[in-house]
Order: sequence, then structure tokens, then C-alpha cells
Amino acid sequence: MSTTRRLDGAAGVHDAPSPKEQTLGYLLWDATRHFTREFARRIARHGLNFGQFPFMRELWEEDGLTQRELAERAGMRGPTVVAAIQWLESHGMVRRERSAHDRRKTHIFLTPKGRDIFRKVVPEIQFINDTLTHEFSVAERAELHVLLGKLRDNIRDSGLA
Repeated sequence: MSTTRRLDGAAGVHDAPSPKEQTLGYLLWDATRHFTREFARRIARHGLNFGQFPFMRELWEEDGLTQRELAERAGMRGPTVVAAIQWLESHGMVRRERSAHDRRKTHIFLTPKGRDIFRKVVPEIQFINDTLTHEFSVAERAELHVLLGKLRDNIRDSGLA
């Protein structure tokens, strides 16, 4: 038994916390840490950094998004998007183009260099995904995707994100 402080400040006696390996938070943090480190290392070989990857991926899936659409799809806020687009543009991976229909909007497009880099990153993604799940059955991989999607949705719906 251990004495802990409750959120309201009162002291209480509780069972010892679960070992870290049994807590969802620790397992997610540790897996994410290892995944992020390896993924960042692998895509850096192609001149792309981890922070810009979500924007490249969204543009790969639908080129010509507006800055606002790109921010929404990547789940990032305005200043982060502006900095990422500036970095990608300065490295020749994207170009901006004013909308012909609404001059207030700017569309972002992958350049041929950006497309080439993303094509080189795709096998890195596949390698990491395959390596991380090599002991999983096809059904387990599918279940993992479903469960992680539900977890993400629960976080969003709870207002924690």
C-alpha cells in the first residue's frame, strides 16, 4: 500500500500503482518514442524531417490543398503549418499557388522533387510497419488498427486532444 495525493489534495491510501509495463500510457509512450526515433532517422536519409512528414503525406493523398485544409487534415495549428510549408518550400519540396477563384486562398502542391522524396519514403514506412508487426497475424494487424483508431477517437471525443 502507498500513500498518494488525490487530485483534490486529500491524502489517501491506495494499492501500489500498476507496474509501468501494464499501463496503457507507458506502453503507448514507449512504443511511440521508439517508432518516432527510427522513423525520423530513416526519412532524414531522404532530406525530410519528422515534423514535415504529415504535410507531405496529406499532399501526396490530395495535392493542391489550401493551407487551411492542409492544417485540418494534418491535425496541426496555423503557425505550425506556416513554418512547415515555408521549410518544405525552401527545400524545393512544395510550391504555393494563389487560387484563381479566390485570391485569399493559397493552394499547396508537391513539386517533382517532393514527389520523388515521398516515393523514396514510402518503402521506409512499409519497412517500419512490417518490422513492428512481423509477429502479428493479419487479423491481429487489422485489430490493432481498429483499436488504435478507437483509442484516437476516444481521446478526441473526450476533449483531451
